[in-house]
Amino acid sequence: MARSDQKRQEGGRVALTLKLALRKNLSLRGYYYTEVMDDPAALSRAQSFLADGITAGVIAPQIDRTFMLDEIAEAHAYLESGQHLGKVVVLTHSTP
Repeated sequence: MARSDQKRQEGGRVALTLKLALRKNLSLRGYYYTEVMDDPAALSRAQSFLADGITAGVIAPQIDRTFMLDEIAEAHAYLESGQHLGKVVVLTHSTP
């Protein structure tokens, strides 16, 4: 197994340098929120893309840490610290 695949399975970060991205001919595209939300056709395409990816199991949120609602101050502090590498979830009640 390649090192980057192993780190990905472990939930770790994989360093991506500009040199590597250029050598592999990778591209990165950013979007303004309004670029999609203000265009009904683009919004529909984005919703379909996400729904299909979630259904296929290709897109899934990465949960970094979970807090109970009574720990909301700690959850907020954790978010502000910038330590998280995924979603921070606040639960309103315990799950079985």
